[in-house]
Order: sequence, then structure tokens, then C-alpha cells
Amino acid sequence: MVTLHEGEIHVESTPNEGSTFRISLLTDNSYPNVLHADSKEKEEVIVSDPIQETETQTNQKPILLVVEDNPDIRNYIAESLGDSFEVLTADNGRRGKEAALRSIPDIIVSDIMMPEMDGNEMCRELKKDVQTSHIPIILLTAKDTLQDKEEGYQVGADSYLTKPFSASLLRSRIDNLLQSRHKLAEHFGAIAGKLDDKAAVVAQSLNQIDNDFIQRIDQLIEERLSSDKVDIGYLADKMCMSNSTLYRKMKALTGLSTNEYIRKMKMKHAEKFLLEGKYTISEIAFKVGINNLFYFRQCFKEEFNDTPSEYIKKLKENSGK
Repeated sequence: MVTLHEGEIHVESTPNEGSTFRISLLTDNSYPNVLHADSKEKEEVIVSDPIQETETQTNQKPILLVVEDNPDIRNYIAESLGDSFEVLTADNGRRGKEAALRSIPDIIVSDIMMPEMDGNEMCRELKKDVQTSHIPIILLTAKDTLQDKEEGYQVGADSYLTKPFSASLLRSRIDNLLQSRHKLAEHFGAIAGKLDDKAAVVAQSLNQIDNDFIQRIDQLIEERLSSDKVDIGYLADKMCMSNSTLYRKMKALTGLSTNEYIRKMKMKHAEKFLLEGKYTISEIAFKVGINNLFYFRQCFKEEFNDTPSEYIKKLKENSGK
């Protein structure tokens, strides 16, 4: 039994008096070289994520919402871009807003002059709603005056396209917007949790609603940092969103799933605790809400390319040079 636990056993015997057994076991041993339950080969053990991945996976195609009261133009856009996008349609601003809140599309293309609710009003409503404020919106207009464009930009439109237009021009405009958002999300995800000049610059590139949203997410994670119950369900409940809505918004803003973002934040705090030099690795894992020490080391290495012990060792070696 002692051997199975990678320990040592010593015995001292005195005739007519008795024997003394001493057992030595490693503390915080994760037994990386042993065969774990349900394993058939002695491979590197991969510990399942304690943060349950119950997030809704996105479709392979990005979602495009087309809001246009003219059926010919609406169908033209849908047919022209259907090979690259999952296209949803609505025939006025009110229905467009409902569809956007229901599906959280990746991008919206909308006419301006429509019954019930025009494109400018729909854009204004969507941009002030935290669930949809991040979605880029292209407005289509038959007018090309500076005043009309200024009105659209004031309500939050990301781009303008004047009718008549070609499908290739619209596709190019959509691709450019999505690529710029994707680059921003990748950069944001890479620096998530850092308090430096780069993080401040990226934060400024978000609109105020989205910036406040990310700050609130960070606050919720930090408030329960030591809990292992912080997951997408907890955050969605606190943000008054469905799991799928939160997932799509986090993915759009950070390039990370909600649970990936939570892990990244936990590792940033783990690094801070490690640098303070006040805690053992086990204590740090507990402070960031991870009860499995091997999984904690695995997450830390994925984030910083070193285990916590290797990370500190390299810092000490570099500081001694």
C-alpha cells in the first residue's frame, strides 16, 4: 500500500521490546506516473474540467440577420450570402429586434426606411441592450447625404451601404467588420485579466456598454474566486441572460467561451498569489476555487507554459542574473 502511494517505510526492532514502523508520504502528490481509474495505458493523465462545459456551441457558419421590408432585396441578400452564413430574415425593425434578441447574430444588415420601426430606431435599441450591444450593424440606405449617415452613426451603426449595391460589395463590407471584431476579440482574450497599458487600450476600443459588461463579469468572478461553483450558469443568472446569449456575447467580445474566460481569470489571480510568495501551491489552488491540484497545475501550465514550481524557479534564476 505504501509503495502504491509512492512512499517509503522503515522499521526498527528491538528484541523483547517491539518494533517501530515509520512511513513517509509525499504531500500534494498527484501520482502522475500511476495508472488511474478507467485508464488502459500509462499515458499522461488528462483531468476533466471541474468547470462543467455546458455551453452552447456555435454553428459552423456565422449568423447573419437581414432586416429589409423589400422582399426582392431581402431574398437577394439571403441567396447571395447563404453559402457563407446562416441567414435569418425579418421584414421590419420590430421583428428584426426580436430576431436579434432571440438568436444573437454575428452581424446585422438592415434597411433604414421600414414600417413599424425603422432601421435607425432598431439600431439604437439593439446598441443600448447589453445582450446585443456588441453586434456590428450595417445600414442600407437609398439616401447618400452626410446628414443621413451622421444620424446612423449617432445611433451606433458600424457601417453604411448606399443602394443599389452589389452582393460582392456587401460581402466585402461584412467580412471586413467581422475580421476586425475577430482580431479585437483575440487580442482581448490574450490579455484578459491584465492591468496594463495594452489592456486599457483594448478596453477603450469597446463601447461603454460592452466595457461595463466585461467589468461586471470580472467582478462576479473575483467576488467568488475561491468557489468552484463559478461557471456559465452562475454568470448567466447574475447577468440576467440565457446561457446561449452569454456564450455568444463572450465569444464575440473575447474570442473565448465563458468557461475558458473564467479559467483565464483564475490563472491570472493564481499568478498574482504565486508572485506574492505567501502561499503554497495547494493554498493558491484553493484560493482560486480549484480543488484538484493536478488540474490546477495543468491549467497553469497551459496559461504560462510552465508549472507553478517551474515558473517560480525561472523567475528566481532570471532575477539572479
